Amino acid sequence: MNQQLKKSNFEKYESIVPLLLFVIFLALTLPGISWGAPNIWHPDEVVYISLRSLQSDIDFDSSNFNHPHLPIYAMLGLGKIILAFGQTDTEVLIAARMLSAVLAGLTVVLAYFIPRRMGYNILVSGSSALLLL
Repeated sequence: MNQQLKKSNFEKYESIVPLLLFVIFLALTLPGISWGAPNIWHPDEVVYISLRSLQSDIDFDSSNFNHPHLPIYAMLGLGKIILAFGQTDTEVLIAARMLSAVLAGLTVVLAYFIPRRMGYNILVSGSSALLLL
């Protein structure tokens, strides 16, 4: 009876587990996000493609599948909004990196919900997300 009560309470607050893992991921990722700004020291960074496209130095090649397109298009849209408010490329770089960190953090949440949808218990789902974290 008591163990059944504990299990139901744990399942009752199950939504806190992926949220907590997401916050932990952001707490580990966001400090130092402005590293190297305004220069981009990592030329293969996804942010580099979106910044160069915003500056019209290069055209975004949608046939190149080396990088995922969703973050690039999201960063392009975010960059256009930030530039419309009169900010510089440094702020666009930092905001695009923050968006990239949020999207990566959402994969941790996804790694929790996929096993849950497959029918596994909370411990397996939490372990899956924790290993990705």
